[in-house]
This record gives sequence, structure tokens and C-alpha cells, in this order.
Amino acid sequence: MLKNNKTELCWSFFHSMEHNLDHFKRILAEADKYNVESFEVCVELPIYGLDLFIDYEDYPLISEHIDVKLAQKMRNMLNEIVKMSHASGRRITLWHREVVIPEEMSKYYPELFDSKGEIDFSKNEYFKLLKSKIAEFFKHVPGIDGIVLTLTEANYSVINTRQPDKYPPIDTAAKIVKVFAEEMEKTNKTLTFRTFGSLKSDYQTLSKVADIVLQNHRLEIETKVTPYDWSIVQPNNQFLKKRPNSGLAAEFDSLGEFYGLGEIPCMIPDLQLQWLDSARSKDVNRICVRVDRRGRQTLDSLNKINLFAISQSLKNPNIKAEEIWIEWMEENFKEVAGELLPVFTLTKEICKKMYYIDGHMLTQRLTPDFKSIMLGATPAILEENISLEFADGLWSVLSDKHSPSREFVLNEKQEACRMTEECYRKVVEFRDKIPEQLRELTCNSFLKLVYISQFMNECVKILYAYLDDIRDASNSPERLKQAIDNSLNVAERVCKDFNSGLIKDFVDCIKQNGVVFPEWYYAELKVINDINTNYDVSDLVITGGVSYEWRIRRYMHASELMLKDGYPVRSAGTKLFPNGFLELELAAPKAKNHSLLVVLHSDGGAAQITANGKSVTVSPGTTGFCFKKVNIPVCGDKFEIKIESTDNRPPLIAGIASIK
Repeated sequence: MLKNNKTELCWSFFHSMEHNLDHFKRILAEADKYNVESFEVCVELPIYGLDLFIDYEDYPLISEHIDVKLAQKMRNMLNEIVKMSHASGRRITLWHREVVIPEEMSKYYPELFDSKGEIDFSKNEYFKLLKSKIAEFFKHVPGIDGIVLTLTEANYSVINTRQPDKYPPIDTAAKIVKVFAEEMEKTNKTLTFRTFGSLKSDYQTLSKVADIVLQNHRLEIETKVTPYDWSIVQPNNQFLKKRPNSGLAAEFDSLGEFYGLGEIPCMIPDLQLQWLDSARSKDVNRICVRVDRRGRQTLDSLNKINLFAISQSLKNPNIKAEEIWIEWMEENFKEVAGELLPVFTLTKEICKKMYYIDGHMLTQRLTPDFKSIMLGATPAILEENISLEFADGLWSVLSDKHSPSREFVLNEKQEACRMTEECYRKVVEFRDKIPEQLRELTCNSFLKLVYISQFMNECVKILYAYLDDIRDASNSPERLKQAIDNSLNVAERVCKDFNSGLIKDFVDCIKQNGVVFPEWYYAELKVINDINTNYDVSDLVITGGVSYEWRIRRYMHASELMLKDGYPVRSAGTKLFPNGFLELELAAPKAKNHSLLVVLHSDGGAAQITANGKSVTVSPGTTGFCFKKVNIPVCGDKFEIKIESTDNRPPLIAGIASIK
């Protein structure tokens, strides 16, 4: 990992990308310009890591279900990439996630699983399988230099199981990492262990795992420069930490994974230098930079200045962002460098105003579709001046703050629109003087910025309209309909002007939201009315509703929303987080006779309802929704409630109410 006691620059590629040699050849051709010394190759979808390259030779019942032609094709490609990388003098490692196994395993090798459908880590069968996978991979791809191991966001959870007593997270994860370390040592390969997680507790657990493994094995620790995921507002990652007997690598995003994937400019040399300074203070010996995502490359984007900033700073740690800007602009934009420099330097602030709400992330994905908006509890941020402490499990929300006023939010989005239009006018003014090879890219990038700022503005207005109408219990949500019509008019106008790539994704998102939000609105209103009509309600929370997000505490990725038989439901737990939960408070009835009403769907499992310290298991009916009354003593004037799963199916909860 270490090279002449200097910080090594690594490029990481194939992040949700088509896997082909031409893509790598382009990266290889540019690597010398940026002083790249090594590579990481990531294969994410539809199969993770090692599993894309093996036939499960030791498990013949499964090998019949493996696409052997695909595996051979991928082996051939990876071997060629390894050969080309080594010929250029660069080492290369492969990303892998664990636990990943074919779905058919549960049918043909049930001994790998326990009665709850989780991997049985208490037996040797899984670890025998793991050793077989590693050995077969290196048999097929002997030249690869090592593995980069991630224990989160895999098909089966290691550290977030529903049975922590049976499978202690730290001990279980340490045993898995030790297997990799031992197998790597047999073949003189290197192991990099990513401590990345979407929760603070994930980082804490995985950091302890690293400490245990490092007592007897050498490995490299790798994690992101900002915690949880890429952010241009989050603080530096406190879990980026050097340990005895280990190397340390810091991951950087150059493209703008959450900010337009390079199709719009998010040019952040100052942040790259800030993160590099932080990494150096932690004695990082390797900088790993992602250079692609979802079909786009940094090298084809204006954001390649981010790569330039990292490269220049590694050569000269004392270089200033202003110097990087001037050098890059003069090299690429020649006679209009001075005129366009103020425009380009505004892109970071524009992205903050577009993609965030007062520093809280508006959407968890590239486009503001319903699912990604709800994943990060955006509707809760739009509740005016409330404490956001409940969102401490959602990394996209700054939970130490209060939510802003509506006036602030709308002004923020309108200011983003104003800034993008002003920047685009400036670019067009100097269009003819922009070097030909960058002219179309520059103009199109800033035009897309204009449109996306408008789409984000319309999205926020849709959310406000939804919340206003649902509070009025309007059977005809006119404000929502009008906001949707306005957004569709914007989309239609944009389509006439520019409808390709990222803009098409946004237009499709706007059209989809025009269907989903009304559908969800009527579903939420229906369950509210049905509960209030049939029961004497003191307080209620529609767990699957848009308007109740601010009342529910949950963890990122540990809950899912869906519509079932006309009701919106939220799961307490997911496959990724079987130990997921929902926490909330309900005002208790003043009457002596009181109950909790729980609305569950039969497609989910039983729910463990803990209220005021007492737990009751509530099972759904056999078909559709059931309304279950639960008698639990009141503690004071409220119920403090936690909803969890009891088996391998998370409960699907439409709502919970305190009733007389």
C-alpha cells in the first residue's frame, strides 16, 4: 500500500457501470496525466464482487443456477484489466461485499440458514462456503492484487441482524474479516477493509472489528472522507482513523454522485483540498477517488477539475484552491478563463441550494422521486421550526438543527433558479470564445443546471401543497393538483428545448411524481378517515404517510414504504436491516379505558409493539388489513412506542392510534 512514504493516488471505477474494456482503457489513458498509481475495480450490479466471477464449483446444486457464460466473460475481462494495469506499473484490487450468495442457496443448502431465514453464523457451513468462494476466485483471477471488503449493503446483514445475542455483531464480523485476512495471506494478496456504514453505530461496530483483526493480521482500513455518504455539507468523517499495523485509505467522490453525475457542474476544488488536509492529518497513505457512476465518467465532465485538484495537491500540499482554479481555467478555457472563473466557482453554492434544504438533503438519489424524497424524511424538514432530533438515524438530515421556515426554503430554491439563469447567461455571452472541444459541454452543462434548479423548486412546492391539503383533509386536493400541473408545464417546456440524458431522467421523475403523489395522498387520507370514522381517536400516526414523517424515528435504509390495498404502509425492518424499527409517541386518552389500535397488512409479519416498557406481539390477519386493539397501561399522558419485527418478514404498518 505504501509507496516511498508518499500518499498514493488510486482511481476506483465500474461503480454501477457497464463492465467493458473500452471504459477502462479510457481511464488508463488518462491516469498518467493525474499521477495515478493504483486502481480499484468495483462490480456492483446485478451481482456483487467475487460472485460475479465464480461458478460455485464446490456447490454443484447451485452451480446449475449460475450463468457460467457470464462468469467466464467477466473473468476474461477482469484478467485483461489486471494484465493491462500491471503492464502500466499499477496494482489493482477488487471490491467485494459480504454476505452475498445466490437466492437458491436457501433451497439447496438450508444448513446455511437458521429458522428466521438469516445466515447461521454460529455454524461452520457459512465459513466453509466463504473460503471456497475466495479460493475459486483467485484460481480464476490469479493476478489480482487483493480484495476490498465491505460488510454493509450486502444481500444479508452481518452487523444488523435481528438476533444480536445469537450472532454478536462485532464477533461475527471479526470472524468473517479474519477468514479473508487468512486466505489473503496464503497467496500474498492484500486485504482492504471498508468501515463504511449508513449509521454511526455501523462505523463504531466496524471500527472495533478492525481493532480485533489487526491484533493478528495486517490490513488496510478504507472509508469515506465524509461520513455515511457523499456530502458537500457534512463534517469530515470522524471514523477515518489510523490504527497500528494498518494502512489507511480515504475515499473521494470526483463526479458528483448526488449532484448530477457530472452532467451538471459541481466543481469543488476547495472542498477536495479541505478533505485532503483532513486525510493527511489522519496519516492517510492512500487516496482513492471514484471516477465514474451510473454510465458517466468524471473525465467527460467539467468536474474533472476535482481530479485535477486532488492530483495537484498531492504533488504540492501547500497549493491553494485559487491557484488550482487559475491554472485549470487558463489551461482549458484560454482567453475566457477570467470571465468564466466567477461562474464556475458558484457551482458548489448552487448545488447546495438546489439539492439541500438548509443543509438537509432534499433527495437521496439523483432525481427527486417519491421514494428518494421519503428515504431521507424530506417532508419532516418542511414542518416549520421543529426539532430534528428524531432524525438522528438519518444521515441526510442535520439532526442537531431545527427545521427552517417555509419562507426560507422557498427563497432558497428561488435563489438557486436565479443563480443558474445568471450563470447560463454568462456562459452564452462568451460561448464563441470557449475552446471548441469544451463549448458544447460547457453550454449544455449550465443549461441543465438551469432546468434542474427549476425541477427542484417545483418538487418542493408539490410537497408543501400536499402537506397543506392533507392538513385540511381535503377530498379534492386542489393545491396539490395545481402544483403538479405547474411542474408538468415546466417539464413540457423543457422537453421542447432539451430532453436527453439527465434532463430526461428529471422529466420522467416529474411525470412519475404527478401520478405517485396524488395516489399516495388519497391513500393517506383514506386510512386517516377510516380510523377516525370507526374509532374514538385521541391521537394517531399514519406510519406510511407523507405528513407524519416528523413523528417517526427510524434508521436509514431500515424501513420501506409501499401501497397495499389502498393504504400506505411502512415496514419496520428490511432485508438489509432486519433489526429495523419505528419509534413514535402518541398522546394517551384521558379516559380510564384506552387501547392502542394497530393497522397491519397480511403481507408483512407479526409486529412486536413495545409501549411504556411493556411488549405485546400483534399478528396480522390472513388477508389484507386488520385493525388490532392492544391494551397496554398508560405511563403518564403518553405512549412511547417501538415497533419491531418478530420473524423473517418485517411487519407492514399502515397506522397506529391511541383510542378510547
